[in-house]
This record gives sequence, structure tokens and C-alpha cells, in this order.
Amino acid sequence: MDKQGFRKTIVMAVLLALAGLALTLKLSLAIVIGGLALLSSGIFVLQAAATTNLGRVAGQARSSAAGLYVTFYYLGGSLGPVLPAYFWVRVGWPATVALLATTISSTVALGFVASRKQAPNATLRSE
Repeated sequence: MDKQGFRKTIVMAVLLALAGLALTLKLSLAIVIGGLALLSSGIFVLQAAATTNLGRVAGQARSSAAGLYVTFYYLGGSLGPVLPAYFWVRVGWPATVALLATTISSTVALGFVASRKQAPNATLRSE
């Protein structure tokens, strides 16, 4: 990530994840497995980039930021499957892929906002 920068890293990771997700629409089991591998790899790169960038953006509030990150990470892992499962049952796999693609793509916007430069005189307090 240091070589490419946070923004380039998340864009590449999202493209990798989306390519893998698209491959899950194919009928071939081998292609679907390959797609899942690409999707998982892209998501893991996104998680690593977010964790790495967290300390840089949080400044002195690193502990609070890390706690919030972990809280939302596990909330997302627990509650995140509910809506896609509903989509899968009600409207099928292609609609579920569209939902997941939208969710994954939104991480680019969130990542860009999170990686913005902090004003020189702005400080975060950890209380």
C-alpha cells in the first residue's frame, strides 16, 4: 500500500472484488470458485488497507477509532448477510450480486472521504 497509496489500493481492491463477484454469475463451478477467490482477495486487501489507514487518519484518537472499527466490523459480519439472503430468496442471485456490487463500490467513496488530508491545525482528541 505504501508504494501505491491508499486510494489506488482501494480502487484496485474493489475492481478485483467486483471482477470476482461478476464471475459468480457464470454457470461453471470452476469459474464460480475462481470468482469467489478473487472476491475474497479483494475484500481482504480492502480490510488491510482500511486498518492501515485508520491509524493515520485517527491521529491521537487511535484507540477509539480502532474500537469503533472492530465494533462495526463484527456488526457488519453478523448483520451483513441478512439483506443479501433476503435478496437471494426473493429475487435471485443476479439481484444479490447487484446489491453486493453496490455495497462494495460504496467503499471507494467512503475510503476517499476517510483518506482526505487533515487540516494542519485540526486535531482529534481521545477522551
